[in-house]
Amino acid sequence: METDYRPWGHYSVLADEPDHKVKRIVVYPGRRFSLQRHLKRDEHWYVVSGTGAATLDKDEV
Repeated sequence: METDYRPWGHYSVLADEPDHKVKRIVVYPGRRFSLQRHLKRDEHWYVVSGTGAATLDKDEV
């Protein structure tokens, strides 16, 4: 498994199949990454440890 390092943290691709992709994403404390929008796919996020905030439409949750 290869890890890609970014200024905000890092991620590893755990599964890459024709119908889905699974990534493990680590965001460093106090860092964030850009807002993203995908018209042709759904995303599901699970916080495994720590806390965080996400922007959904224009609301921070």
